[in-house]
Amino acid sequence: MVGTGIAVVIVVAWFAVLKPGVPVISPFVIPMADGEQVLTWDFQGAYTDNPELMAKADADIVRLTGLLGSKQHSDYTLYVSIANQYGLKGDGKNELAYLEKALAVSTTTGLAWHNAGQLLAHLGAYKTARIAFERAATVQPIIQYQRALVDFLLVHFPEDAAAIEDSQQAVQDNLGEVAQ
Repeated sequence: MVGTGIAVVIVVAWFAVLKPGVPVISPFVIPMADGEQVLTWDFQGAYTDNPELMAKADADIVRLTGLLGSKQHSDYTLYVSIANQYGLKGDGKNELAYLEKALAVSTTTGLAWHNAGQLLAHLGAYKTARIAFERAATVQPIIQYQRALVDFLLVHFPEDAAAIEDSQQAVQDNLGEVAQ
């Protein structure tokens, strides 16, 4: 199992460093909110206790990494997809790293922001998760990101009535536009 992990790291490093045509992107970092930190980046992923599914995720990471720069899919989508594989494995540090790579490609699409919010909330970094959810709903004001923000605020910031009301109003406004 350790040998497989080392092999995957080597292959991923080869694709990331040596493969021609893979773009080098400037780093993007989601800063942690003041006073907030993640105590552990590892969690129970959907694949964590299943060696076959963990190997599938590793293979998918290698395959998706190999598609970077190919123009077959956008690099943004590929980075988010790689992040999702790390999430299935319960590897929050790499999941966030690949979401940040997606955000280095584009900060104006909500998916990576939304997924970062989900991850950070799962890891207990609620103030930072809130920033990510708010960013998703702002840069791409679609119902699912706006609704996710409302749901998040209701659970983790129920005392912030003004933010909840504003977010609920954004959902209602968006629903009104859809109905027209």
